[in-house]
Amino acid sequence: MRHTGPQNSPIAAGSPFWQLHPDLKLNATVDTLIDKTKPSCFSGTALAEQLRQAGIQQLFITGLKTQYCIDTNCRIAADMSLNPVLVSDAHSCMDTPILSAQVIIDHHNATLGGPFVRLLTTEDVVF
Repeated sequence: MRHTGPQNSPIAAGSPFWQLHPDLKLNATVDTLIDKTKPSCFSGTALAEQLRQAGIQQLFITGLKTQYCIDTNCRIAADMSLNPVLVSDAHSCMDTPILSAQVIIDHHNATLGGPFVRLLTTEDVVF
């Protein structure tokens, strides 16, 4: 998933922050890239249908920003019975004027873990 913001935003299509990091080394023959415009990766995209067609029954969630996209997608995936796993050390955000990024991450791991997701660390994730 890649979040695409409106024109003139820092994550507008084609902007430097919109680009995927080259270390991801996406392979078009096996990797699917879906652009989204909302915190939910399901809203306005074909993701849910693609997961159903592929028989995916568990979703591992990582990425940015913890308090927006990560939180939203954990809750929606749980509602969709996708057995979401939040990789607790593989999501992030920036400090805010009120809370540090680490406090935001810790809070969301504690809040989402159990009722909405199963928590695993990157070390414990096995495919």
